[in-house]
Amino acid sequence: MLWKSVVLVLFLIFLPLVIAESPNTLLTLVDVVSKEAVGEAYVTIAVGEEEATYFVEQDETIKLNLEPGTYRLKILVNKPNTEAFDYYGETSISIDNSVVEVVHVYPVGSLQGFVIDNVENTIAGADLKFECNPIFSVDFPKRTDKYGSFSLSAVPVGTCKIHGNYQESGGLQETEITPGNIAEINIKLDHVVIVKNNSSVLM
Repeated sequence: MLWKSVVLVLFLIFLPLVIAESPNTLLTLVDVVSKEAVGEAYVTIAVGEEEATYFVEQDETIKLNLEPGTYRLKILVNKPNTEAFDYYGETSISIDNSVVEVVHVYPVGSLQGFVIDNVENTIAGADLKFECNPIFSVDFPKRTDKYGSFSLSAVPVGTCKIHGNYQESGGLQETEITPGNIAEINIKLDHVVIVKNNSSVLM
């Protein structure tokens, strides 16, 4: 299950993401749709394999102390009153002395589901294809895991179509991704897949 972490971190030792009394990096998060500042939420910032989580008050600036260099930041926002992540954003920054930046974040929801056959057995290793809002790049899974499931923590809001294929069977499910909610679906392999000109067609 994709449940939100609600851990308030006042001070973190993960480098280089350290809250400091003398910060050199100031970030303000802004909803790309409403153009309003994002606050009253838990914000997770990741740089490579390192990440740190802060609680950000309304109209509060995120203050970091980063060593000189170039960083690609990935940002996820959790509001306490929703069941999944609410926003996602990315930004690249170069630190010489100090940086003040507005980061636009996109409304997102989460997605999880299973691929099943006609008698509702889950199918491990089923091929997956996603047709979702392309407003930002998502690393979609290509196959179901050993339990026949798949999950995504941050998917752009909007209509999302998920295709499942295994051997000569296929299925399609459509769902609506809404901000801060988890869309749960089952893709039933109830069609025969016909390959024509190197493309698959459900029959």
